[in-house]
Amino acid sequence: MAPVRPVSDTRYGETLTDPYRWMEDKGPEFMAWLHTQDAATRAYFDAMPGYKTFVGQEKTAFRSVVGLSGLQRVGDMLYYQRQGLADAQPSLYVRPLAGGAERRLVDPVALVGSTANITYYAPSPDNRFLMYAMSKDGSEEASLYTLDIRTGRALPEVIDRGRQAVPSWSASGDVVFYTRMKAHFADAADRFEDLTVLAHRPGDDPDQDRPVATGIGLGSSLGRQAWVTITGLPDSEYVLAQANSGVSENSEWFVAREADFKGSGSPKWRCIAALDDKVDLAPVIHGHFAYMVVFKTTPRREIVRIDLDHPDVSRAQVIAPQQDQVVRNLAGAADGLYVAYGDPSGFRLERIDYESGARVPIALPYAGSIGDLAADPRTPGVTLGLQSYVRPTAALDVVDDRARDLHLAPPFALDLTPLTVETIYATARDGTRIPVSVLHRKDLKRDGSAPTVAEAYGAYGVSQDPAFMPGFMPFLLHGGVLAEAHVRGGGDYGEEWHLGGKGPTKPNTWRDFIASVQALEAQGFTSKAKLTGIGISAGGIMIGRTVTERPDLLKAAIMWAPMTNMLRFETTEGGPSNTAEFDSTETPQGYAALRAMDAYSHVVDHTVYPATLITVGVNDHRVPPWMGAEMAARLQAANSSGQPVMLRVDFEGGHHDMGVAKDDMAQQFADTFAFALQAAGDPQFQPQSSAAPTTQPATGAQ
Repeated sequence: MAPVRPVSDTRYGETLTDPYRWMEDKGPEFMAWLHTQDAATRAYFDAMPGYKTFVGQEKTAFRSVVGLSGLQRVGDMLYYQRQGLADAQPSLYVRPLAGGAERRLVDPVALVGSTANITYYAPSPDNRFLMYAMSKDGSEEASLYTLDIRTGRALPEVIDRGRQAVPSWSASGDVVFYTRMKAHFADAADRFEDLTVLAHRPGDDPDQDRPVATGIGLGSSLGRQAWVTITGLPDSEYVLAQANSGVSENSEWFVAREADFKGSGSPKWRCIAALDDKVDLAPVIHGHFAYMVVFKTTPRREIVRIDLDHPDVSRAQVIAPQQDQVVRNLAGAADGLYVAYGDPSGFRLERIDYESGARVPIALPYAGSIGDLAADPRTPGVTLGLQSYVRPTAALDVVDDRARDLHLAPPFALDLTPLTVETIYATARDGTRIPVSVLHRKDLKRDGSAPTVAEAYGAYGVSQDPAFMPGFMPFLLHGGVLAEAHVRGGGDYGEEWHLGGKGPTKPNTWRDFIASVQALEAQGFTSKAKLTGIGISAGGIMIGRTVTERPDLLKAAIMWAPMTNMLRFETTEGGPSNTAEFDSTETPQGYAALRAMDAYSHVVDHTVYPATLITVGVNDHRVPPWMGAEMAARLQAANSSGQPVMLRVDFEGGHHDMGVAKDDMAQQFADTFAFALQAAGDPQFQPQSSAAPTTQPATGAQ
């Protein structure tokens, strides 16, 4: 049992007592407690007779897929990250678009180790140099490296503080722009202030790199809090700068002349879109025009064009009016704009002529979600990643409005023909229809007997698009059901959907999930005795408040790197920037919103809560490990169900799946689904001994 050391806070007439505030210090006592908890969790899983076999099935699944990501086109070359069948992490490759031999440019495992991964990369427009960032142990603290692509020689300079680097080359390829964090900061609130973009010449001393943009220097309304990046534009006289809060889809956009970066003077930045203009995605610059995706009055997005000599978004020409589906991605090639539209019903791709606005639909080989859209404004066509719930990502090249598979990865080795996907709809408390994607075997009997894992996210306007995850497959083939609830707070239906679960409307997020679970039961997919709910990161708000508002709803709950203590989240290093999404305790209204979504403060002693598994990473900089640990300790003290409350700790990992090697990810999925199967009563997963931390005496109630 965790020691109780109550700390009381009074705000706006309400006093709350926190029994585990001491964990926030991450001192030796906290680390020792984490080790004790994790050891009990490991013993619990090891006592399941079917567990080792299931771990083997998960490892086989992960080793049976080749992962593709990070597609970029530069001239006639295609760059991509690929994780081979036996690779712990993805490597970076290049090959001619027309076909031919590929080259591996960067192998992070060989350079740093199995927990290293490439977080950003940018080839120069002449395909001579590559700047890339690597981090390790899931920490996201990255360093930048430069490679001579032609010779394969690594340049001597190494640039630290590259967590938000996002490198991009000037049109001439003479310099690369990157964003650097400051060397010294006073506290968490200060860490992400004053991000600076610098210009670096390959081979130069990074300490002599020239600052070219800051939030203050741009004149951003976000000031010192602006997260600033610069994008060089091949074949353009302009350079594009972005200022963002760090968590918002809405950015300010600025342009300067490429010529401004030739001498020693300062570039002259002009704002072409303010925050109030509501511009999402990076504008495409073609000639003297900027093509922008806006959502000020069109929540599912429309595409407009402005003259960069006289920028005024309010008087922009509409190129593509708002459609039924949401604009998800935009890329500019020589032959037009390529636009991906999507919502829970599916995705489609079209090309739009720059001048006439004529739209040409592009047929795709199968239904799925479109990820990367990679284009070069100097050449026609686009390369994209296409995947579905039951198909891994394939790289498709579109030329002359026809898509062809580049065959960069073989098909998934396991037979998935027994599986199917369908969409059902739940009715929320206010009457809103909530789509739920359901994956299951085709021979499923809808008698409520199937073990089911239901997931939702619902934050930042992020859409839960169909994605292939090998870790799902052993559970599905075992007869389990997976359900993805497209709850409000996400962006599945655009900004209106986002605002429906943001700040004061956040309760819609977990209540949409509750309605979704009830729909699964009503349609015979599952029953309470077989049902596990899961939330990841900001989805921890959803699952945490589902458990605390409706403790009777689920048989089990799983929380990965969960945001559960939202009244304290503002004190974390990423907390200040997240106030744009979740609000701040500095106002009565903000406090009320955060109090409503704070699961930790809603735990009540002597309550029957479901079995719970919480996973944290010691190197997590997004959601610190003390947050999930406090929730575990509080539930262990309050739960009167006799069901286990377990804490799984990754002592070498960071946030969720960042920097996690294949076999370690397989282990995490095995733990997740073994826990769900145990809760559902599967005889292969019933522990042979009581090794888990279960109900403990209630102490330190909030």
